[in-house]
Parts: sequence; C-alpha cells; structure tokens
Amino acid sequence: MKIFITFSNVNNNPSTDWQQYFYNYILQKYKYKVRLITFKNFNDYQNIVNIINNEYKNGDFMLNRIGLDDAKLFDKLYPLLHDKFKNNIFPRYNTYKYYDKKNLEHELFIKKKYPYPISKICNDKNMINDFIKDFNLNYPLVHKLYNGASSSNVSKIHNNNCSFPCIIQKFIKKNDFDIRIVTIDNIIYGILRNNRPNDWRASGSGLIVFPDSLPIECVKLAYQISNENNFECMAYDFVY
Repeated sequence: MKIFITFSNVNNNPSTDWQQYFYNYILQKYKYKVRLITFKNFNDYQNIVNIINNEYKNGDFMLNRIGLDDAKLFDKLYPLLHDKFKNNIFPRYNTYKYYDKKNLEHELFIKKKYPYPISKICNDKNMINDFIKDFNLNYPLVHKLYNGASSSNVSKIHNNNCSFPCIIQKFIKKNDFDIRIVTIDNIIYGILRNNRPNDWRASGSGLIVFPDSLPIECVKLAYQISNENNFECMAYDFVY
C-alpha cells in the first residue's frame, strides 16, 4: 500500500505547512510508501488525474489537507477521487462535500431538523424582509456568505443592504464564547473559544480555553450528526 498526499506549491498557500507535516510524520512513524502529488496552481486538475490513473493500485490511500483556496481544485477532483479510492481517502467525499459550503450545511440542518438558529437562504432584499416578517425578528441579524472560515464573510447587519446570495440568521445575544466540539470517528474533544476583543464572534479569535468538562447535550448532538451522516471528522460550534 502507498499513501498519496496532495501538496500545494502555490505561493502563500496556508495548506502547504500542514501537507508537509503529514508527509514528514508518515515517513518517520510508518513504513508506507508515500507518493507526493504536487500541484502548482488551482487549475492543475489534469496532472493530478493522470498521476492517480497511472499509479493507483487497489488498497492505496489518499490524504488531503484542503484549504479554502484549494477547494476550487478539489471540488472538481473529488468525484473522481471518491470513485477511485472509495473510503480509503481522507476526508471522505461525504464529509468533503460540505466543506466551506454553508448553504449545503444549512440545507442539511433544516432537512434533518437539527437544533439550529432560525435561518434562511436569501437571494434578494425582499426575501430578507419576508424572513423577518415570518419569524417576527428584529435587527441586528447575522449575515453569512456561503464560504469563508474564522468568521470571514460573517457579519452583523442592521438593514437589508448586504451581499447576495447569503444566509440570514437570527442573532443569538449575550454570548461571550462558543463551544467547539470535534468528532473523529468515536473520539470526541472540545474547547471553549472566547470572543474577540470588542466583538461578538468567537471563531478565529485564538482565545482558546480547555474546560474540565463539556456540556453533555453538545457532545451527544455532535456525535449524532456525525454518525447519522457518516462524517469521519467534523467540527461543530455551539452557542446558547
């Protein structure tokens, strides 16, 4: 068996350090053969396809660390990777397809009726107005574009002059922190993240607290969602 690892040679790509770490760790700790697939730009689709088609053998594994910019390439690649590697890939397709796609995450939570702030996908100002009326809401509201991490593209709005398409969400007040729960198969851990100074957002603050215990209802719900949707690794952010 060999392990394929995709490696970004794109300038200033934050994924590169993690990809290099995985490569070094596997070489030092295990005796598997490692095939590093380097891509020089986010249009290097055919080069990766050719390498996999020529070198893949049954039982091989693929490891990907995918950043926000990398998604432009991997959205196109993943149907092929899934067909070739099946479950011998990290992350699996069932997990990856929700990566940096808040609209799909929103649709999943609504469909499965998981606890979730009142929210709606909006394509214009009239849809925001209808949303406010239907649920008897008031400004401020939370505005989210479909992509972005560490609170990028997440803002608090006081009127309907905003970018579309987007997700509009009820603002949950009086929260000084959130609770992040991470599931990795049957392993679960969590942290508290304090809000940024003079801000209402905790994501991306870096102000991490390791608590002695975690709310059991958050742990159970995170495990339930991952188990029901076959997510081998997923993170969830909770506020009360």
